[in-house]
Amino acid sequence: MEESVITHNVFHHVAWGTPISIYFWIVGASAGSFVISSFGWVFGIKRYKPLALTASVQAIILLLVVPVLLIWDLG
Repeated sequence: MEESVITHNVFHHVAWGTPISIYFWIVGASAGSFVISSFGWVFGIKRYKPLALTASVQAIILLLVVPVLLIWDLG
């Protein structure tokens, strides 16, 4: 059993900090906004047409925030 223990050299005690956790949340929110906007624009579902423009803008804004979080984590 002792042979299966592996030691990892991690320079900090938390491998994924707050910026990476927020990164995954923002990417998920951006993907959800993109899906809602595509329901209105691409598929023409009338129920989502009022939200299509707002969701498109939100998806773009959220994707512009993502590189800042990655650079923050690297710095």
